[in-house]
Amino acid sequence: MKLLCLHAFICSYPNEGYEEVSKSLARYCEGHPLALEVLGKSLHKRDVGEWEDSIESLKKEPHSHIKNVLKMSFDTLPFENDKELFKHIACFFVGMNRDLSETILNACDINTRSGIRNLIDRCLLRIERDNKLVMHQLVQEMGRDLVRQESRDKPWERSRLWCHEESFKVLKQKKATESLLGLTLDMRMLDKKKLRGSFELQTGALSKMDNLMLLQLNYVQISECFQNIPEELRWLCMHGFPLKSIHLYLPLENLVALDMSYSNIESFDVSYSNPQPSVKRQKQLVGSCSKDKSLLGSLKILDLSFSEQLHSLGGFIELPALERLIVRKCISLIEVCESITQCVELVHIDLSYCYKLGRHPISIGKLKKVKTLLLDGCSSCQAQIEAIPSDLKLSVFSLPSSLRTLSLANNNLCNESFPKDLSCLSMLQELCLDNNPIVSMPNCVRSLPRLEKLYMEDCYKAFAEEN
Repeated sequence: MKLLCLHAFICSYPNEGYEEVSKSLARYCEGHPLALEVLGKSLHKRDVGEWEDSIESLKKEPHSHIKNVLKMSFDTLPFENDKELFKHIACFFVGMNRDLSETILNACDINTRSGIRNLIDRCLLRIERDNKLVMHQLVQEMGRDLVRQESRDKPWERSRLWCHEESFKVLKQKKATESLLGLTLDMRMLDKKKLRGSFELQTGALSKMDNLMLLQLNYVQISECFQNIPEELRWLCMHGFPLKSIHLYLPLENLVALDMSYSNIESFDVSYSNPQPSVKRQKQLVGSCSKDKSLLGSLKILDLSFSEQLHSLGGFIELPALERLIVRKCISLIEVCESITQCVELVHIDLSYCYKLGRHPISIGKLKKVKTLLLDGCSSCQAQIEAIPSDLKLSVFSLPSSLRTLSLANNNLCNESFPKDLSCLSMLQELCLDNNPIVSMPNCVRSLPRLEKLYMEDCYKAFAEEN
């Protein structure tokens, strides 16, 4: 009863006049915490009559109590936008970073700001401390079941496919239709014994998915370039991409997020080539920069993390909308093109553990909107480098004055590596210096007027190892 009242009345007991309906509802939920929480929030600020109607509606249904409670919470969502958002998250985005998810879903014409708040209010969603989207397993299953009901026996006629076995069959049999909005397939999740030989994705498998906006093809074998990638795509995720380069024959002008983590790609550079005059000019992600029409003009998120063969990044002039560049642990990366200065919307850069990146682009310091810069472990294991040179103003590597978060963990930095003054970073709120051989707090930290969080964990270990 206390749990129910905390969510329904924001106190430990029922409001006057609600005593009996509260008892009835608590008995119906049989003490299940999730049901009490969900139903309590859904009836917050409702009159007694609405409470009684809700209880009667629940009792008429012969199915599971908990399922009915969750479904009622979904049905009371005020807008169709919120219901579509709930289905998208339940099928594809549970466990993902909230900011990244919002960027993708906003591009799908979904209002995420108010929508996520409404889902949280009805206990259909919660945000963890690391800013991840989290759903109770029962809630997620309820959301997915709503999508299953669109077509029980013909999964290719549903709006979303998240079951890897069903996605595999639909792609292999080329049965997908225009109704499909999102599809995810991870070949590692399939029973290899049931594959009956190797499966290689053919270009025609995507030809009928004209309205597809969300596509995840992880560790899928691809032998040729896609000619039929849907132009409506907003999110393309291809972990473990097997080819050394990716060629695209259709403009992806609507794509806002491209994730090619763990891929075999060697170079990422948006360019054009025309090997044969008789062949229509093809667009590819490899080669040199071009001043022609931007292939990925709407791209906001580029993630190439853990791509161990990647040695160069360029062509940033073709990515004017880029906000997040993530190339974490690309251990062969040696060059980031100075054209990164063209990405004036960049707010997040992660170059952590790119050991061979001996010199960071000068132009990073010229970017005006970068709030987060992660440079963990960028020093070579064999030789110490100065990640922060003693004179920032004259240095080939300067830091954006707009920074709010800077991480330099595990960079073999000693006290002498720091400048006397860091006042140029007057907006900095969070500084991470973990696992560096620092014997005392660097004096320059005192020149950071807005600093709220300072991390210096395991510095004594690094100092001991250094000596």
